[in-house]
Amino acid sequence: MSINTAHSQDGLGVVLYYGERLLVTYDGCKLKLMGSAKQPNAKLGGSAYLTSHRVVFLTKDKTPAIKSLSMPFVFMKRVEIKQPTFGANYIGGFVRSESGQWEGEVQFEMVFNHGGAIEFGKALLELGTRASKLQRTYQMPPIPPACEIYSCPPPAYTPFANDPYYNSFMQPHPSFSPPPSDYLYQTNAPPPYPGAVPPPYNAASSTPPPYMAPDSMPPYSGAQAPNYAPYPAPPANCMRMNFIVLVFSFPATTGYYYPQDPNTFYAPPLNHASAPPKEAEDKKNK
Repeated sequence: MSINTAHSQDGLGVVLYYGERLLVTYDGCKLKLMGSAKQPNAKLGGSAYLTSHRVVFLTKDKTPAIKSLSMPFVFMKRVEIKQPTFGANYIGGFVRSESGQWEGEVQFEMVFNHGGAIEFGKALLELGTRASKLQRTYQMPPIPPACEIYSCPPPAYTPFANDPYYNSFMQPHPSFSPPPSDYLYQTNAPPPYPGAVPPPYNAASSTPPPYMAPDSMPPYSGAQAPNYAPYPAPPANCMRMNFIVLVFSFPATTGYYYPQDPNTFYAPPLNHASAPPKEAEDKKNK
């Protein structure tokens, strides 16, 4: 699990990896983290997103220390669907840290107040099983020299009901909301862990193709013009950043962390609001 690595700069959107697929959006979820000592401990309300690689939680609280959580399938253990006699159904389990922010496992609970816990949980268990099988032969995809954030192309959030692969084991539910396309973004960095499907990279030296804005796309002839609308242009606050290698002793709190490269930490594509620096004492007394 990683903290504050999966949301956009304004805190309203979700950032997917290149090749990651958004499958389920659930608004009105309660997440509880029951860590001890230096482990995360919080009660949050917001939206849960089930993708082909992980569970993403985006909080709706005004000023939380935790804005988003990313829980890859391969870091989760002992996940169960709970159906209590009193109260809403929930999903419980344990998750490990991606970047070594704490030791051991943190217990979590996801409460689904509007139903759908069983359908969400069954899909999560099956996706996790398939990701675990791929982990045995998984190889780290090539990392692009620079990380870029774009508006998410429609294929990344097409309803799973239209896909025979996911539709074979996933079930719909009335509480599953349409994906918020205006608040979905994608990075050209590949997922640093396996998902439920093999990565779409054929050559070890290949890198994910950059997103092309409509005005930079090659022109089509009349006979070749497609019938579909082009992908939306990158948002105004589209951020382009270079990967930053931090000193090993730096406290890794947020960002992209690759287990295959434990001494490297990649800064996240967002800027958190912080309090202004305190005024110097000598200036205050003047």
